Amino acid sequence: MNLIFVIVIVVVLLIIGFRIFVKRMMKESPYYHTKRMLEKKLSSLDDTDWKGKQEVNLKLCWINSLKSYHMSVTHGDNKEETVRYTLNNLTEDDIEFPEELDLEDFSHFDFTYKIGQDFKKVIDECGYELMKPYYILPYPFDYIDKSFGFLIRFFKNDNEIFSSKEKEIYLDDLDRVSSNLTFFVDTGSDDISKDGNTSIKDSRKYKSWMNE
Repeated sequence: MNLIFVIVIVVVLLIIGFRIFVKRMMKESPYYHTKRMLEKKLSSLDDTDWKGKQEVNLKLCWINSLKSYHMSVTHGDNKEETVRYTLNNLTEDDIEFPEELDLEDFSHFDFTYKIGQDFKKVIDECGYELMKPYYILPYPFDYIDKSFGFLIRFFKNDNEIFSSKEKEIYLDDLDRVSSNLTFFVDTGSDDISKDGNTSIKDSRKYKSWMNE
């Protein structure tokens, strides 16, 4: 009886010790350390610093998309544990933010697709009928624009991941959603009317007359 009790105690202690070890490793790994630091920085930013929040959100989106990517390419039992182990072993180079997007890197597709989804959500929920201010965007305008350009090239690229019909559907959707970028004005002000009556110098002369 005493021997069984001792064995149980030892097993429990080993499990606790292993979990503590894993948590420490996660805190020290580049992936989890960067994720924690970005979340901390985001929570410390004032609401008026919308540009700062967009920049941090963008980098946090990249970090989170790496988990989504590895979840999509990992199979078998204990998938969550396997992905956690993989993320824990990513190097600084592995998690470096992609200033340039690579059509051959499928993690970049996951990343930009998430950016596109979040942009569409803003369009659907913002309440602005015509011109819209930059500050309501979840990420910097320029990177959203770059992401749509990447996605369009991705679906036009000669790959066998998606069928021709699927590519056609995605491209039509991308064209429709990305066209809303034209109606964004570089301002953090809330002077742009949601009912379509523009200001901010008539929304920068209607975005220089739709970029002529």
